[in-house]
Amino acid sequence: VLMQQVYSDEDDREHIRSLIPVFGDERYIRIEGKPLFLVYRTGEMPDPARTATIWREEARAAGLGEIYLCHVESLEPCDPAGIGFDASVEFAPDWHNKGPVIDDDAAGRMGIPTEVRNDNHLHDYAALADEMLAKESPSYTWFRCVTPSWDNTARRRTGANVFLNADPETFGQWLTAALKDTRVRHEAGQQLVFINAWNEWAEGCHLEPDQEFGYAWLEAARDALAHHQEDFVSGNADRTEQAAMDRFRVESLERRLEQRERIISEMQSSTSWRLTRPVRWLKERWLALRSAGRRT
Repeated sequence: VLMQQVYSDEDDREHIRSLIPVFGDERYIRIEGKPLFLVYRTGEMPDPARTATIWREEARAAGLGEIYLCHVESLEPCDPAGIGFDASVEFAPDWHNKGPVIDDDAAGRMGIPTEVRNDNHLHDYAALADEMLAKESPSYTWFRCVTPSWDNTARRRTGANVFLNADPETFGQWLTAALKDTRVRHEAGQQLVFINAWNEWAEGCHLEPDQEFGYAWLEAARDALAHHQEDFVSGNADRTEQAAMDRFRVESLERRLEQRERIISEMQSSTSWRLTRPVRWLKERWLALRSAGRRT
């Protein structure tokens, strides 16, 4: 614990009072005219509904009016209405929908050191995007989030999550799909997509220029937004967004099937698979005999 947080009604009031001048700035992001405020982990708060009530009271008393509160789904989904919030924001990566672990043999062929493979969770970036886009939308108001990349080994000696093969092109495709999904699900005043993050270097997710890709992350975001805006201005958005999203889901499933077949093929050609063949044969025979015994 770097700095302990102690919650109280008075602390809640001081917190929101310190933010009200910022909320009042004409440049501040608003939804339906209400200043937008995200809380990363409402589950760490003793009574988030009580805090929401206090924040709203203080905002009204200051003449600001209503505020728009969002719960960030960093660990688990949450119906925002149950804690007095207005909406939820998806967190990327979604720890419950991050795709299969890359098998040890495949990671070895990528040149990843043994200690890294053994001590951390390695996934494919494109599979993460596919898994998150394939999720069904909840019944409550819910905003999409994408991440350019993710590698938090800088913060963890073991147990880090690393998403391999992240690149601006795949990020741009993910963002484009999230924009299309948002267009279908939300009215004009609620069409927001979040990006994690601008410069979270310790978790390996950033839009800022880097030595490997230069400005490509920013350019991918720009191109996705520009393409989406062209569809909107041309009047094609309403007619094509749902079809485009359905097509993307089909293509994602095809990519996941291809990846699964590749993983199976690599596993079957591995040394460990060949060495354990007698064990598998014995297990199959045992299961067959047990099944036959049950039938008789």
